[in-house]
Amino acid sequence: MSVDFNNVFSLSLGGRMNRLDFFVSRCALVALAGVGGAIIGMTTDPYSDNSFPMLLLQVAVGVASFPGLVRRCHDLGHSAWWTLISLLPLSLLYFIFAPGQITRNEYNNDY
Repeated sequence: MSVDFNNVFSLSLGGRMNRLDFFVSRCALVALAGVGGAIIGMTTDPYSDNSFPMLLLQVAVGVASFPGLVRRCHDLGHSAWWTLISLLPLSLLYFIFAPGQITRNEYNNDY
């Protein structure tokens, strides 16, 4: 199984995302948030309140992660409403380790 980078970095809400692509997209977003946080930390005054730029970074990463989560829900055979489960602790483990449907489903006929 190989990583489809067009799927990993896509902002489309349609289609499906398998476990490996989902895991790679989460790792890329964590790395992006870490680098962005380090840059914000290095470029702002340590004695000032730099919470607004960090808030913007968190919102940007959250918005970028939403389409991948929706496509992962579609791969599992669930509607996008299941993204609300991601607000629960440890729910990300379900999205990473649960096997997707190997047959066609109502969200995409890729398989």
